[in-house]
Amino acid sequence: MNNVQVFRPVSGYIFAAIVYVMAACLGIALWFADNLQNAISGTIWAVAIGIGAHLIFIRPKVIVFDEGVTVTNPLVSYTLGWQLVDDIDVRYALTLVTRTKKISAWAATAPGRYHGRTVHETELKGYRLSNKSQIRPGESPRTSSGEAAQLCRIRLDAFATGNIKGIEAQVKFNNLGTALLLVTVVAALIVQNIH
Repeated sequence: MNNVQVFRPVSGYIFAAIVYVMAACLGIALWFADNLQNAISGTIWAVAIGIGAHLIFIRPKVIVFDEGVTVTNPLVSYTLGWQLVDDIDVRYALTLVTRTKKISAWAATAPGRYHGRTVHETELKGYRLSNKSQIRPGESPRTSSGEAAQLCRIRLDAFATGNIKGIEAQVKFNNLGTALLLVTVVAALIVQNIH
């Protein structure tokens, strides 16, 4: 992988921090206000919520490099060579379209439909858009999907004009994150239902 750029919105860290603080407050409050069984169960639930927040807000990212792109979602990561990408769409999120599949990036979601009304044409100078006549809200440079799509389009254009060899497609499952989440939820349910 050459010239690696990682795209991850800062808002994910903010949302995760809010969830972590709330989960910690829940766990601490239960230790002071409730019986031992409920305190243990609540603490395990708080850990499960923290793991879920990490998977949803921190883990998602888009890694762009000369040979291809990696889209990391909460439970699955997809790596594609640029030769496999037919189109880059931003209707609901950054979506890489291949012949067989559409891969959406959790890290680069599009805004609501009203955001498109606030985009001024001067913001789009130098941007490579999918549709020149109508600007989608997801194309805006002030959005996660617009930033990530621009990074991808620049690399896709460079790949098409350059003499770069693309990589093969890979799919990796997040076994550790999935297992941790399931174990904590099952443990919380077991502790909660012990009589």
